Amino acid sequence: MAAALRVMPALIELHASNNMLDECIPPDYLHNVTFLNLDSNLLTWPDVAPLGSLPNLCTLHLSNNRIDRIAVPKGSFSRLESLVLSRNSISDVRIPFARTVFCSSDVRQWDSIDALDDLGGLRDLRIGYNPLVTDPLVSRVARDLIVGRVAGITQLNGSQVRKRCFDMCN
Repeated sequence: MAAALRVMPALIELHASNNMLDECIPPDYLHNVTFLNLDSNLLTWPDVAPLGSLPNLCTLHLSNNRIDRIAVPKGSFSRLESLVLSRNSISDVRIPFARTVFCSSDVRQWDSIDALDDLGGLRDLRIGYNPLVTDPLVSRVARDLIVGRVAGITQLNGSQVRKRCFDMCN
């Protein structure tokens, strides 16, 4: 794939899903890419982390890979606005950069939700089909708990979040 990318220096969108990739595409050939789809491969976070150096990457799809945790150094993924993490086995999320995050399949800890509050630009969060929100003891209040923990979201699982102000003094 690197040989093909070498002759496409102006490439801005790349779909490389369902390719059984177990190592990531070298970032050297992706400097102009704004949209990268790596869904349904065999990638882990250490495989993907070098993409954090891409100066123009705005959207990154990583559904259905082997990502079980995320650790991102500050300054990485500086332009990333949308991140799709569905169908991985993520148990802890600590990402200080994205505006949109889609997570599903195995987010188990409320610490992961708390970490999403650090994403100041995060507006749209899709986190359905995770044990965290499908647990019968939690499912009835999960939406309120998430909205309370992630201050900036305006959409949660495709539904608008409306902010209400309560004046406790009156």
